Amino acid sequence: MADSLMDMFISSNLVRINIEAKSDLEALQQLADMMIEEKVVKDSFKEAVQTREKEFPTGLLLERLGVAIPHTDAIHVEKQSLAIGILKNPVKFHVMGGDENDYVDVKILFMLAIKNPHKQLEFLQALINLMQDDQQILQLLDSTSETEVVETFKKIIQ
Repeated sequence: MADSLMDMFISSNLVRINIEAKSDLEALQQLADMMIEEKVVKDSFKEAVQTREKEFPTGLLLERLGVAIPHTDAIHVEKQSLAIGILKNPVKFHVMGGDENDYVDVKILFMLAIKNPHKQLEFLQALINLMQDDQQILQLLDSTSETEVVETFKKIIQ
């Protein structure tokens, strides 16, 4: 299952550390803008991912930290890819599958741009499986550069 994550394009240009955001939507906007700039998603991706997050929240509480896995429909994707954003200070995201009053303080975002809609569940499951050991995610948080985040992530999914 983790091998499906190897099918995702990731580069240091799709990673941002120390993101300063005051809200979940602002954090999503910054990552989406980065993906648009790298031409891996269409301009429509930003609004689509924010709208989807409002309807289907993606915040998850791990053992020691909160993560979010925002994504949207394949029609907004140019190249299957993954962006990682590490927030300077956590922001509140609604909890996946929770009610409207359930929030989690998110420190790291894994924004998926999935080209094949039939693979969406597979990618989400692979990421969630990876997060079962939040020690691995904490390793990403310890990274001091975008390149180090990519190198660490690639080691984790091998």
